Amino acid sequence: MKIKDTLINTFERAAFLIDGRPIHKSDFINRNVDIIVETITNMYNKRKIILHPGTSLFFYLSTVLASFASYMSDDTDKLAFIDNLSTGDLVIYQGKRGEYKGKDDGGRIVIENRDKGLLTVNRVPRPIWNSISPYNGEGRTLDGRGLRRRTESIKLLSNLFGLNSNELKSVTTKGVVVVCERSEADRFMARFNVELEGVKVPINELYPSAFYTIDDIHYYPGNSARVEPLLKFTSKLSVARKLIIEDNGNEILIVNGSKFFTEDISEIASIYNRNSLKSILFLGELWNGVNSPLFSTVDDLESVIWTKGELKKFSISETSRRDSNKNISLQERIANCSNCENRHIRIESTLDHNLFASCKTNLYELMKQGDSDDLKAFVIKANWLLNLLERSFFPLSTMERLISEGRISALSPTREIDNLYFIAQNIMNLEFQDKMLNICTILRKIQTALYHENPKFDYLLELIQKARKSSIAVVMDKTYYQAVFFESVPSDLKDHVEYNFYTPNKFSSDAVFSNVVITGITDWKRFNPFLLSNTHTVTFMLYPNEEKRMRRLESQTHEDIMAIRKAYEEKFTNNEYNCIYDTQTIDSADEIRIETELEEFVQAVSLSYSYSQVKDTGTTSEQNSEVKRVAILETGEKIFFTKHYNPYVFDSDRQVVVESDVMSLARGDMLVFTNYDSDTRDVVERIMDIILDSDNCDEHFRESHASFTYWKARLKEYLQDNKMSFRRLSEKMGHYGKQKHEVTLKSWLDDGSHIIGPRDRESFQAIANITKDPIMLKDPDLFFRAFRDIRSMRVRILKYIGRNIIQTYNRDYDVQDEILNKLPIDLSKMSRLVEIEEIVDVKNLTIASHLTNRPHNL
Repeated sequence: MKIKDTLINTFERAAFLIDGRPIHKSDFINRNVDIIVETITNMYNKRKIILHPGTSLFFYLSTVLASFASYMSDDTDKLAFIDNLSTGDLVIYQGKRGEYKGKDDGGRIVIENRDKGLLTVNRVPRPIWNSISPYNGEGRTLDGRGLRRRTESIKLLSNLFGLNSNELKSVTTKGVVVVCERSEADRFMARFNVELEGVKVPINELYPSAFYTIDDIHYYPGNSARVEPLLKFTSKLSVARKLIIEDNGNEILIVNGSKFFTEDISEIASIYNRNSLKSILFLGELWNGVNSPLFSTVDDLESVIWTKGELKKFSISETSRRDSNKNISLQERIANCSNCENRHIRIESTLDHNLFASCKTNLYELMKQGDSDDLKAFVIKANWLLNLLERSFFPLSTMERLISEGRISALSPTREIDNLYFIAQNIMNLEFQDKMLNICTILRKIQTALYHENPKFDYLLELIQKARKSSIAVVMDKTYYQAVFFESVPSDLKDHVEYNFYTPNKFSSDAVFSNVVITGITDWKRFNPFLLSNTHTVTFMLYPNEEKRMRRLESQTHEDIMAIRKAYEEKFTNNEYNCIYDTQTIDSADEIRIETELEEFVQAVSLSYSYSQVKDTGTTSEQNSEVKRVAILETGEKIFFTKHYNPYVFDSDRQVVVESDVMSLARGDMLVFTNYDSDTRDVVERIMDIILDSDNCDEHFRESHASFTYWKARLKEYLQDNKMSFRRLSEKMGHYGKQKHEVTLKSWLDDGSHIIGPRDRESFQAIANITKDPIMLKDPDLFFRAFRDIRSMRVRILKYIGRNIIQTYNRDYDVQDEILNKLPIDLSKMSRLVEIEEIVDVKNLTIASHLTNRPHNL
């Protein structure tokens, strides 16, 4: 039987459970399983994208089916690893660690166990050699402690694929690489089970699995032997690329989540046509995946787009209480997609809404007429202010007050209008001056009308009051809009307002809402409200001038989907996405073009001006660094990020500060920086210094910090004294059994990196052996324990910073930490929270190192 037929047969026979509840195999699920199986079993470099209504079911089923396909397609000698064993190597046999002693005169493998002090010699005949597996774990006792019994797994695998136990492989050479969020991989490994004929086994015990980071491997439970994982998870496309290039046995790639095939398309392009990669499956939700650059970047990508027209072909399946919650959620989303109501609420007020369009037209004409620095600065500031006035849903007076109190990081609209008048009044060209003063007058009129009241605020507050708590989600342009809105709500109504506010980049479809409210027309490249599945109503709260653009964008959505279908699908139905507007009757095309060109101009001019400024700041004697990404902040400041810098990001959903990486940053991210422009040292290191200087500092922590500082200094000295490159150091680490990538080694010693060192004892032993340092050689484990102490304190400090940030939104929030509360730390003065307005990739930009990775007012 072919692998494809075996997979379909296996899916039909087995039960797949999430949290103990089975996945209901509806017609819609079965259809998607057919698509997945056809993709992962095709041996002719199949590439496919599925844009679906949501839930993790597509990811879970794709991953487990891919693991089945990988296991069954492995036709290498299942006993080849035996020939690579050396006397003294540890192996697993009969659920216990044993020591390989070679072969006896009869050709049997000799394995010694020592359980409770009793030595046992096992002689394993060739027919059952497959019951032996290698052991690469940390345990050294010759018994079964810390090992899981695989009896149930062996039985299930035999039943799943119709194999005898002696046909099963203890080591696989084929693998599946899965790119997804770490939390998603952890949930899958912890919650997913496979059951057949009364035998139920968790997925983490069925196949060896691990999560890969840039510099480490986390083995999931069930792989205590640390054999080569069949399932390899990572949240970095760069890591996935490395795994695929270094091992041709990784033949299937699953990319789960549109952010991965939207933000770092170059990594996908570099491996897309690799012959060893038999199948690539992209999984994403329709609302944030349809505008992915993937469609215009790669060739031969087959697409499956589950729009409302397609979903209506499937009846809403009956579900029971026994079914997985994911099934129930999926059915709800299918119903929402099929029947979603778009409500266009026209916000009326005494304000002349033609002022918005008039102002943008004047700005556009001004942009086309000249290129002086003053003119460019004027257009950039005026465009920012106009967007704020149009998209805000709060009185501007509240925003001004919060800025003056230092509670939000944003530009003052009043001061910016004053600055615009100043530029206009001092420009030499009188033709430009008239147009610029006219723009200033329009902006002042709109600002005055919205200063003490805002019709969008009134409508939204009334809508939220009438709704059930938590049933409404509000999509806003900037994160700080939320703080201004809540500050504007009367105190007696605050209990009626829930915290379901998102920027387009941060919108999550995990929760289901009765209504998603759109507060303004903004960047919908990664958020298309017309394609949402987690709500049955989308309300567009817009001024009349915005409504025309919204209608044009809805028509554009229809055109985009049809273009993808025509390019990548052989068969499609032209009415699968029902747009109620005829593109030919809409008169806002010019407005869309004006807005698009204005935004592109503002971004390009703002960045090019900053590049020239920052290049002229350094000196030739300074150390330089290559810049990979540039962020524009809401304040107008710029940050020039190096590739391996680890920024602190405030996760507003979890209300914690986390260490992230530059390539994962997106518009709307909130970053934490030290509030000292003259020093690049980050806020965590400053707090660490305060702890060490404090009388309350524990002496053990001081010793740990000293040890932590010692090994880094010793390794730096060794590299300098021996003029050794990080590549050579990587090779020497490998010689001692702990090879690390040269980028990882560099990050350990880089003062700007937050990767503070290796997470395993063996690496510290290897460093001791390389440096020949007598202190490290005497007790390398001391330095591993010091690393853990420092890392633990860093996590503690990050939590403390996160709690203090929360306190800025809620003054009644009590920040508690028995150590940090006693220190003279004023985080309001020591740190600042900034929001990314825009972030772009750059090439061939090198600047002085001290100017990187912190905000600059350029």
